[in-house]
Amino acid sequence: DVVDSIREEVERFECDESGLRASDISPMADAFVGNAIKKNFHPEKGRQRFLREICAQFREGSLRLMPEEELPAKHLGNLLQSGALMGDTFVNSHMEPTVSQLHPHYWRNILRRAVESRSSMSKTALQRIWTCGLTDAGIHNLFVDETELYMFDLGEPQLMSLPGFLT
Repeated sequence: DVVDSIREEVERFECDESGLRASDISPMADAFVGNAIKKNFHPEKGRQRFLREICAQFREGSLRLMPEEELPAKHLGNLLQSGALMGDTFVNSHMEPTVSQLHPHYWRNILRRAVESRSSMSKTALQRIWTCGLTDAGIHNLFVDETELYMFDLGEPQLMSLPGFLT
């Protein structure tokens, strides 16, 4: 069973102290959560790394920004800096680390929650569906006219969990 295999993989990740990273998860586990782990948390090419790099440029002032973008960029750059505290950016906030610092392996929580047994979870949520490539069929990838619907920039056809597909 796919869910049992992913549960075993999650247990292995949580017990292994050798530094397993998001890039180490199986394609099956990543697909089960809508390909969200590697896309966002891959250490070399994930969105989190890109965001950290952009935030460093915000702090350095090396990007050309519109005047109205400068202050939000400064705050975002400071908030995602290593060692930043919430109170450094937000007035009346506690002087505590950010969520990304408190939970550096947040992607493991996503994967665990996707396959854990909960009485409120529908059995359908643990089943996989064939996507036909419609994994990125958001409105930003659609063109509609009066007679036709065009879809572009779609993903590869694959088996994916229903909740992962719906995200």
